[in-house]
Amino acid sequence: SRLAARAGSSNGASNVHLNAPRAQWWTLDTVPGGVASVGDPHGVRRVINAVARLPREFETRESLNAALVGSGHTFPKDLVDWLGTNLVPVDVANPKISKLTWQFDVEGVSCLYESYETNDSNALSVAIDPPPGHETHVIKAARSERWDDCVLAALTKTNGDDKTNASFHTLANAGHWLHVDNPDGLLDLIAPNLVRLGRELREWQNRNR
Repeated sequence: SRLAARAGSSNGASNVHLNAPRAQWWTLDTVPGGVASVGDPHGVRRVINAVARLPREFETRESLNAALVGSGHTFPKDLVDWLGTNLVPVDVANPKISKLTWQFDVEGVSCLYESYETNDSNALSVAIDPPPGHETHVIKAARSERWDDCVLAALTKTNGDDKTNASFHTLANAGHWLHVDNPDGLLDLIAPNLVRLGRELREWQNRNR
């Protein structure tokens, strides 16, 4: 997941020229540079591929599990139940008798995950050395297993460096679903920086009236 908090012009050079507050770029347990999919340790690619091969409509949520089994895939019940929560009526005017379909674009999800997996050296370069007028905050979930040692080393080396305005945070007691596992801790990491940005933005606006 990625978050961006911007202030002033969307053009980085203009932000610097006007002494506007730095735009904040946040990533939430997203490896800058891509994630190798060979091992697929969390089974995300397997789930996406399985869903992509299923029909786009189902009679009931229970028929989703039957369709998965019929396609040769077996997943934990809690995962199948969660997938079922993403099914919505095709006919919203008659939901009780309507067939169900996915509330998300299946092909779009697959494309997004492919992009997430792509090895992009530019992403890591920006994370450790953001352009002028920007600061980066990379958050790693403590229990996440998708991070390469070389990426962690690069992020740790530049963490808190005033010359680069790059920060690396680790959220304790959290896996990849960090906003579910430790929402209060995540808020404690993000909120002070957004409050600071709001204060700097107000001060900047007052100076430029």
